[in-house]
Parts: sequence; C-alpha cells; structure tokens
Amino acid sequence: RKIAEINCQEVKTMRTSLSLWFKLSIGAVIWIGASMLSTASPVSTEVLRNMIYQGIDDVTGEIKLNDGEWEGAPFVEGGAARPTVTFVDGFRLDANLDNQGGAETLVLLGLSMGGSGELLYLAVVGEVGGEPRNLATVLIGDRVGIVNVETEGHRVLMDVLRAGPDDPACCPGELATIGWEWNSRELKSVKTGVEPLRFTLKALEGTKWKLTDWDFKTPVTADATATLQFNEVGIFGNGGCNRYSAQVMLGDLPGDIKVGPAIATQMACPGPGGKLESRFLRRLQSVIKISFLATRLGLTYEIDQSFGTMYFERMAID
Repeated sequence: RKIAEINCQEVKTMRTSLSLWFKLSIGAVIWIGASMLSTASPVSTEVLRNMIYQGIDDVTGEIKLNDGEWEGAPFVEGGAARPTVTFVDGFRLDANLDNQGGAETLVLLGLSMGGSGELLYLAVVGEVGGEPRNLATVLIGDRVGIVNVETEGHRVLMDVLRAGPDDPACCPGELATIGWEWNSRELKSVKTGVEPLRFTLKALEGTKWKLTDWDFKTPVTADATATLQFNEVGIFGNGGCNRYSAQVMLGDLPGDIKVGPAIATQMACPGPGGKLESRFLRRLQSVIKISFLATRLGLTYEIDQSFGTMYFERMAID
C-alpha cells in the first residue's frame, strides 16, 4: 500500500524558506507515565513492525501489527471493505525526547477505512519495564505528505505538504509545519501563528536528493548514483555518469509538473552508470507529479500509458 502518497497527483532549508516553526493543533493523544520508562537502546524495526499500537481514531482499543499490517473486521458482514493499519516502511527517528537517558522512537502509521482517504499518524515508542510500548499516538492528517521530521529537545517538528482550503483532498498544495511537545506524559500539539505557504519548486532550492527506488519497493541496485537538485528554473544533477539539467513547469493542480528535455554532458558511460542514466533520464523527462512519502521525494511519471513513481532520499549538500 502506498501510504500517504499523492495519487491525484518526507529540512531546515525548507523550514527556513517558509519561516516555519510550529503550527496546527491536532489532538487524539494517549500517554504512559515517565516514571516507568527505562533507558534501553532504541527498538528494532522488526519489533516496531510487529507490536501493539493504540490511540488510532475509528479503531477501538489496541491493534497488533503482523509484519507491518493489521486488518479489522469488515464494515458489513461478508463485505470486502474493512479498516487497515499499515506501518510506513522507510521512516523512523530515534530521539531522546524526555532527556532521561533512553531514546524514544518515532514511527508513522497509515489508517485506511476502505475509501480514497489515508489517515497518517505519528506514534512514539519507548520501553516500559524492559518491554517496548506505544507511548503516544497522534493524528497528522489525511493524505499528508511528510517532507521532513526533526526533533529539538522535547519538541518534534514536522514539515508537511497538505491540502489547503481550496485544494482537492487528493492534491495537497499547502506547506506547513506541525509541532508537538513531549513532556513524558503526552505528545501535545503546539501552535506558532506562522501562516502556511503554497508549495512551489522554489521551496526545494538548496536541497539535494539521491534516487533510491524505481517504484514503490523496487530499489535501485546499480553500482552508480543518480542525483537531483532544484534551482530557479528547474532541476539538475548527475544521471549516473553525466551531468544534466532540465526546465520544470508547474501544472494546473497542486503537484502537477512537466519536465522538459534534459540537456546532458556527453561522456561515454560504459557499465552500470550508463545503464542507470539511460533508464533514469527517460523516466525523468516523463514526470507529471511531485509528492512526498515519509520524507522521501516522489516523482510520478507516465510512459506508454503506464505510471510509476521514482523515490529519492535527501542528501547532504557537498
């Protein structure tokens, strides 16, 4: 399941360009007293994908994930539609939120109620009596793209791409920062009063991305790297061997883009770099959507009436 991916289609750089701090007020919190917390090492991802979570709206009581998945009973006896919760792979953030020696772990959970919506949750996991426990769970929003997540002391800062007042739910075009504060008892939302801004490619200037997946859970295996950066007119980077650049135009709906023909250097590229570059540039010049999935950048392309989404992870700027 493609949790939180924009089909109508995760930064300090982003936050600086938006003057972002905290914003938004979202409830739905559960808590466990800090006096019971241990100082053990962060929980393994395998345990996180198979543990008990609670505090998810529209799901009564606790849910137990099995290999990252949970399915509830059908809404109608004998029907196919049912609630499902999915662990969002590819994202976890370990941070000492309570300054008591042991790190808590932040993960994302996606709730589907059988329709087109996808409610995204932030869950905090720590150890209680030597066992991993879901300490708090809070709603992020419906079909929200996670651009970046950071912690500063007791606070969690999340840059999001969400639907604005005039956006269709499928196609979010508003950038904002959600902030929560952890006081060892609850994850409480924090407001800042900073106005959200519309998403444009300018917000991505100064960021650098590395191609990691050709499509959802189809990783790049070549012994070469394709990169992507943004400037005032479009994109540029290394295709795996040659340097390239291309203009980018915005479409009518939020997230709609059109990438122009790529101009590249002409070095001979035998081996894996050349093969990766050929495949990458063909898809890049067919991109029609931009989105974010658990801090990864997604570029959706259409080739011969077939669709796919390349995913990129953020890199440090050289």
